[in-house]
Amino acid sequence: MSDWTYKIPTLDEAPKRLFDWDSPIRTDGSPELRLGVFCEESSHEGEPWFIASFVPNYPWMESTGELVWAVSPDYPTGSGHALRVAGAHQQLLVEDKPVSVDGAGIPITNHSAHQASRSRWPLECKACGLRYTYKSESLQPVIAVLLRAGWREISLSGLESARKHTKN
Repeated sequence: MSDWTYKIPTLDEAPKRLFDWDSPIRTDGSPELRLGVFCEESSHEGEPWFIASFVPNYPWMESTGELVWAVSPDYPTGSGHALRVAGAHQQLLVEDKPVSVDGAGIPITNHSAHQASRSRWPLECKACGLRYTYKSESLQPVIAVLLRAGWREISLSGLESARKHTKN
């Protein structure tokens, strides 16, 4: 287990809003390869809002050998578990137009449209409305740098600052 001081150190310290019937507790197999993103603006009155986390896209890595990061709605805790949060969805664009999604937020594309697409992640705090939208090509190196530096969680504002200071 990591010596990182997590925003949610144990399940007992998790916000009760994360324990509704739709929010199962999951065992997280590799917390070292997960970067949690939360919002903790002053308007939250000390209650962080958990947005999502980034994990390796294992299917992509198996097919291409390339390590890229995908967004996950499972948020890491210090006890090695992950909690389901509202999450964020990757958005695919083809020729600068968003690809339609199904009811679960999954893009509806054929193979050629998917290959011609590029992706972005709109990350938004549902508590205060703070929002940043990241192109995949500008966010991928930031996530890698943060994880190599030992970060396991970062605020949305901190992620934006890191993006501005990371050379692509």
